[in-house]
Amino acid sequence: MKDSYKCYEKVLIVIVTAIVLCFSVHVRASGVGNKESAQEIVNEYFSLIGNDWDKFAELYTNEQINSFKNFLENEKNIREYVGVLNVRKAKLIESIEIKYDDVKDMIDEDYTGKKIKIFAVGADYDVYEDTKYFSEGIIYNFLILEEQNGQWRVNTLMQIADPSLLKMKGYHFQSDYNITENIMEARENGYLVNGKGKVFSDINEKEIDGSLVDEYAILNKRTVPTDDTTISYGTYKNGVYQNRKSIKFHDYCKGVSAGEVRGKSFDGTARKAVDIAIKTYTWHYKIVPIDPTHSVDIKNTMQSYKPEKISENKKVTSDYNAVKNIWMESYKGNIFAAGYGAGDYNSSGKNGGRLMQNGCRYLVDKKKYSFYQCLHYYYDYSIDGSTGGPLRFFDNNKIDLGK
Repeated sequence: MKDSYKCYEKVLIVIVTAIVLCFSVHVRASGVGNKESAQEIVNEYFSLIGNDWDKFAELYTNEQINSFKNFLENEKNIREYVGVLNVRKAKLIESIEIKYDDVKDMIDEDYTGKKIKIFAVGADYDVYEDTKYFSEGIIYNFLILEEQNGQWRVNTLMQIADPSLLKMKGYHFQSDYNITENIMEARENGYLVNGKGKVFSDINEKEIDGSLVDEYAILNKRTVPTDDTTISYGTYKNGVYQNRKSIKFHDYCKGVSAGEVRGKSFDGTARKAVDIAIKTYTWHYKIVPIDPTHSVDIKNTMQSYKPEKISENKKVTSDYNAVKNIWMESYKGNIFAAGYGAGDYNSSGKNGGRLMQNGCRYLVDKKKYSFYQCLHYYYDYSIDGSTGGPLRFFDNNKIDLGK
């Protein structure tokens, strides 16, 4: 009888244990997707930086894990402190969930059909060297999570192009958030400041003797690319990082002009307007890189870069050179992400914040608009363009053109 009872007791224990395990799994699975689970991923993300790169890579979406592991194990990347490999360690200071609709204009990615969460994350970084991708001190970024098979995964870490906007939307941060606001304001002035308020370079990556952030305002505003300025160009496939290369800024923009506007009917005024939009868009992402974790300023998926097409039409080069030294900024003096697209051959899209290439050609053909007028037509007073007033134009000497 005792043996039978013991046998029964063991069976009962096994059954109860199985039920408990099943219940635990069920609870864990049903809990995935709530804010707490997403927050745990955010916490783990920063605790793993510099400590366990394999586990760090495994936090990313399924499609990106192997790509990240390859990137993080690459000896050249390690030696040159590329992207997140520049960070020795990071300590999460603050994390606040952000509504997508409040920041969608700052996020140049299509998340249609995906369930995502966006966090504004402030972290204290210890780096090997100050760069615009990661620098010493406290800096806030966006960390975007994506739900896959009931689990939260990291989609991307990106810089906050307009930190002051979040305050305007009613989000409240610790006082350290002001540093990130100062960093982005300094970049609009053409200088790179780290998370401790030290100016370490201009935007063209020319080293500067360090000074306090309060002093950068005395420096000349409107720093523009030189002939030696480069853009870090990343290649991605299905949203997954492949590689990167450095391209001279003006060569890149000229290659985009050749790729974006191939018809000769655009030659002249319409192409010049598109070229200025291309330059402004590209310079914005030189200031606020799209993918700091890989040290990438701009992705191949964002513009049609076709340098091989330049030789097919001599006007590509001559039109670009005609406006090479002309720059556009918003009414507030910001270099903004000047969006543009094909559009229809008509006058639609006025003040929409997006230049319509075919529409610009229509305005030139039918209304004899100058390229300045075309740009004013689409960007003036627009939410995504020159908020608050008309565009301002200036030259390489930082002198207003009054157009």
